[in-house]
Amino acid sequence: LQLLSEGRVFIVVGMSFECGMDKYLLACINHLKKDLSVCSGKWLIVNSNPKALNRASESIQAALPKASIYKLEKKFEEWVGKKLPELVEEGILVF
Repeated sequence: LQLLSEGRVFIVVGMSFECGMDKYLLACINHLKKDLSVCSGKWLIVNSNPKALNRASESIQAALPKASIYKLEKKFEEWVGKKLPELVEEGILVF
């Protein structure tokens, strides 16, 4: 949780935040100080299921209202195959 609290960019793959453990994770993050970067970071959500993608986005936004959410409706393998363009655009990865 400490490493997560110091991050600025977060990649969520295949999660909808409906199970107890996922909800607990968001609740823990929500209880952190609001000025930590995790609370206002960039969250990239990768999920090929549009309903699960929207649920994850809504859950993160509700827990972290200052966060920037980017929804990527595609399979993880497809995203990796295209060399993670959103991460390259952000300067996080360089190919």
